[in-house]
Amino acid sequence: MLGAAAVGVGITAGLIASAAPAEAANDDPILLGESNTATSTTEINTTSGDGLQANTTGDSGSHGVLGTATFGTGVAGISTYGTGVHGETLGSGGYGVYGQDASRGGATGVVGRSTEGDGVFGISTYGNGVAAVGPSGVWAVGLGTGYGVQATDTAGEVSTPVFAQVVNIRNGSPAVNAWTSGKGSAVVATIDNTKNSSPAVSATTKGTGPAVLASHPDGTALQVEGIASFSRSGRATVAGTPSAPRQSVVVTGVVLSSSSLILVTPQDHVTGVAVEGVVADITAKTFMIYLTKPVTVSLAIAWFVLG
Repeated sequence: MLGAAAVGVGITAGLIASAAPAEAANDDPILLGESNTATSTTEINTTSGDGLQANTTGDSGSHGVLGTATFGTGVAGISTYGTGVHGETLGSGGYGVYGQDASRGGATGVVGRSTEGDGVFGISTYGNGVAAVGPSGVWAVGLGTGYGVQATDTAGEVSTPVFAQVVNIRNGSPAVNAWTSGKGSAVVATIDNTKNSSPAVSATTKGTGPAVLASHPDGTALQVEGIASFSRSGRATVAGTPSAPRQSVVVTGVVLSSSSLILVTPQDHVTGVAVEGVVADITAKTFMIYLTKPVTVSLAIAWFVLG
């Protein structure tokens, strides 16, 4: 359904109901079921309703409106207040609007352009509002102070505004690639819900590489402003008493390797007592902390593992 005139458009329609034949640009009537040729624009104007409606009950290869152009635009719709082009399909496997580029040099299947509103706007009740497949699934350029891509979740149910997935196990490319030549951050993640306990950025990998890689050739690779928490750190207590002095404590359940660095330091002061050494058992995932002499009190030892 086209909201207004189709400018410079080739249109093939299965059936157009009309009380009288429309006048073509060369003063010949438009003949249904026949090839029609005009040397200039054919206009259809209406003060209400739809400028042109085309329906088909054919198979999936049929089209309500088919527009082709050698150099220009296959279908163009212009509307003052309504919808320039409206496409709707009621069957499965069809398309409300379908644009195809078959050129060798590379053109564009569908273009949406807007001065103030949305260039392309997609809504779906159960499927994807906008689905894109290609070498670049979605390629977006922001020309102003806005975003190349903006995704907002306003649904009442749990959903993910942006989801990027690489399903080819041989693909060495990232699922999300962010790059900037400006002065801002390549990626910004913010949570403004004070009841949200989830991380602003979550990275998980089952591969052999790191979940997060921070790299800088000359400056700071990783900067943390606030509290930093590490799963391979904690407190161990040498639980000595006057009747049962202790000189060591074992820490269990820590993944270790031959390159692991285990840093330990007492969290209290006991005269003449210091950490004498640490002995790791990589296979058992444990390490033993030894003091220079037994203590008769409980002495907390902080530990931190790198590598």
